[in-house]
Amino acid sequence: MSQTVNNLGNVAEHRLKRVRITDIAQAANVSRATVSKVLLGTGGANTRVSASTAERVRRLAQKLDFRPNLAAQTLAGKRTRVIGAVIDVAAGASANRRLQTIDRVCTARGYRLLVGYVHNSYDKIAEFADDFYGREVEGVICMAHNYPEFGLRITQLFRRFPNRVFTPAPMVDAGDTFVSTDFRRLSYLAADHLLKLGRRRVVMVRRYGDASQFRVRDWDGGFRDAHQAHGRELEPRQIVMGETSLNNRPRFARDIADKVLAAGADAVVTTNDTAALWLMGELRRRGHRIPEDVAIVGCQRDPDGWASDIRLTSVDRRERIIARHAINQLLEQIDLPPDQPRTPRRITVAPRLVVGDSCGARRSAD
Repeated sequence: MSQTVNNLGNVAEHRLKRVRITDIAQAANVSRATVSKVLLGTGGANTRVSASTAERVRRLAQKLDFRPNLAAQTLAGKRTRVIGAVIDVAAGASANRRLQTIDRVCTARGYRLLVGYVHNSYDKIAEFADDFYGREVEGVICMAHNYPEFGLRITQLFRRFPNRVFTPAPMVDAGDTFVSTDFRRLSYLAADHLLKLGRRRVVMVRRYGDASQFRVRDWDGGFRDAHQAHGRELEPRQIVMGETSLNNRPRFARDIADKVLAAGADAVVTTNDTAALWLMGELRRRGHRIPEDVAIVGCQRDPDGWASDIRLTSVDRRERIIARHAINQLLEQIDLPPDQPRTPRRITVAPRLVVGDSCGARRSAD
């Protein structure tokens, strides 16, 4: 044990340098082959390592901040078994659910996940794409690309990666594989539910974006379909736009409350549950009763939506199912021979309505 401590001290002075397999072996007082077996999975059945030794090696590797040299592994003809993911930090709980599911599948299949967190920054996404490329990741899942001001530029950043999946559907269909909820069905279910309850003036709040864009077209289309199914004419001011990523939540709530009330709304559909909760709070502060005066439906199914005294009705996008499809699609691409073309696939997951108290209908089971 004393030798291990002394060796650890010798290595500690080099912490600012890349820690090598040899450094870990010296610190743990084991062979280099043993460390390689534990940390990189090399050696096959020829190298046997006890559970206690493996745990000691992993503990030292973590303490010394060991990171495999991915470039060296690639040059040696070995796979990196690393997947890159870019995710929007403003997506909140839904993004975390997707990421947790993807990480679990990666771990079960022997892959590591490198994650880049961004919001509304083309330059930052470009930096992560360059970093992933330099690290020779075997595939990329992009979950941060639906920014109207960037158009096709983000999807083009990832064209250099033969294995790539986007989730949700990009705002413009550029022929890439994507997995997404059915956004047209999503807004249809929300509006249809409110219209069935007898609401006469349903307003939808969505993010800014041109109606020609792929995803925006679906949001508006489903909302319009529901009104047509109930024999209602849809007026332009029934679609209200705001910054639903909620960088400034109180200001958003005040702005949107002004707009929906000016439109004469007795019901509101928002494109995410956080926006719905902030709007609900602002309306109640102004003396409006929920759901008697204004009914509200979110379109994300955030568990926090059932934490208040008025449980939020929402349309569940089924994020975990989407995440499993996305990572499985990527792993299927990775398993293909390098020279085999990747055929783009579009997988759409059907959303489901979860009824709470915010519309006055009988709620779903907990």
